[in-house]
Amino acid sequence: MFDTIQNEFAETEGHPVSLGSVSADLATQTIDLNSLFTPDVFSTGSFDLRSIESTSFGMLLDSLPIAALVIDQLNYIVFSNQACGKLYSSRERLKGRPFTDLLPAPRDAERAQALADKAIMLLERAFSTRKPQVAEAILEFDDRRIWCRLHLRTVRIGPSRNALLMIEDLTSEKTQQRLIEREQANLRREVTELAQRSARLSSKLGEARNKLEESAGQIGAVHAALRTAREKLEWMAHANGLGMATVGPDGSFEEINAEFEHMFGHNLESLPAVHRFFKEMASDLDGGDQETSCWLAAIDSDDNDKCNSLTVLMRGKGGARTTIEVRAVRLDNGDRLITFKQVSRECD
Repeated sequence: MFDTIQNEFAETEGHPVSLGSVSADLATQTIDLNSLFTPDVFSTGSFDLRSIESTSFGMLLDSLPIAALVIDQLNYIVFSNQACGKLYSSRERLKGRPFTDLLPAPRDAERAQALADKAIMLLERAFSTRKPQVAEAILEFDDRRIWCRLHLRTVRIGPSRNALLMIEDLTSEKTQQRLIEREQANLRREVTELAQRSARLSSKLGEARNKLEESAGQIGAVHAALRTAREKLEWMAHANGLGMATVGPDGSFEEINAEFEHMFGHNLESLPAVHRFFKEMASDLDGGDQETSCWLAAIDSDDNDKCNSLTVLMRGKGGARTTIEVRAVRLDNGDRLITFKQVSRECD
């Protein structure tokens, strides 16, 4: 988690940010602890900070639920309260260490020195202004990094001035915040990608719609041309007295024109299959059964693309015997187009 977080104090123009407000009416806000001690404590002119733990002040710091350090003007830790044990395996080992040792060390030496300088600058500002300082930083305890808010106040004990540093652990809060920010960034990216995909799909749909409309127009033109060609074909067949029929691959009649109905007296519903039709209409007339069978076999062949013709005596409408010239050709879809032209008609 911390790999994505800069290991430095929050900055504005290169300096730690003060997050707290300081009253302009107060010249200083140093906590003076001298009144807690009897005058003889300072009779030697010094005070051993290592004995803070046994004083009321030390007991007060130990009662705090958050970690607290006392740091001298040389930036060394001289006291750590019991709450520091939550962060460090042995709080006693914190004593005597420079405060900058708690900063995680970047791999870049220059960056490490810059972080140490900023920490020292923060302490020096507290000592020089004697006013509260608040900043955020990442500290390291036992190789475990935590995100902290540092509350810094100066305290006077005897003639010396020290810094009281209280450490507020923000790790959970910041981790949650980072997770929320990451999820929001992912959501924004997904929304952007979705919008882009939607735009691409809309563009493709528009292109498909245009092509479909174009194809529909072409299909409509083809249908119109087919209707015109059919009308012309039907007119030509009527003008030339041609009966016409289409026969499917299974031998059934699929379409017939009016001339066919007039010529043979059959409508589409009453017609048998093509072989039976010819057998009924032509097989017993003038010995043409063999020739008709060969012609039917020829038009049934899938390899035959020729226009096959046959002149045969057939029984027409009303039973009259009629000499018919029959032509058949295979269409692209496998159907057969058969035309019937009356050559002569004989009375019974």
